[in-house]
Amino acid sequence: MSLRPAGLILVLLAVPVLLAGCADTPDVEPMVLVEPPMVVEAPRPVVPEAKMEVAAIPPPPAPARFAGHVASYKTLAEAEAAWPRLAERVPQLRTADRRYVEIDLGGQRGKVVRLLVGGFADRAAALHYCRSLRSANLYCAPHDLPAS
Repeated sequence: MSLRPAGLILVLLAVPVLLAGCADTPDVEPMVLVEPPMVVEAPRPVVPEAKMEVAAIPPPPAPARFAGHVASYKTLAEAEAAWPRLAERVPQLRTADRRYVEIDLGGQRGKVVRLLVGGFADRAAALHYCRSLRSANLYCAPHDLPAS
């Protein structure tokens, strides 16, 4: 009979106690210690670590450097009053960003307020947008945005 170390220690500790108890009561049969059956655990399946998917973060959009110039007015009030009429006439403008930029044309022409729509990283994108507005019979020309 082979014993594991823990079982052997229990047997060695129990023998003197059992022998002492048997000496006082001769009619009691000696007790035999039996080691409990060894429990074998089934192997656990190896589960690979879950891989965390990292979504690619898109680069930030290029800063807007161009817009479409759709109209010019003498004052900011005139430009703001004209916007709803333009947006009604050309539905594509309803969701467009708009800016009012004061420009000094010099001489007798003086200062005007230009209505700029959209925001594009390059002149080619602004030109493409302007072509779509021209197909709706609206004047549009690419225009540099002033530095903010």
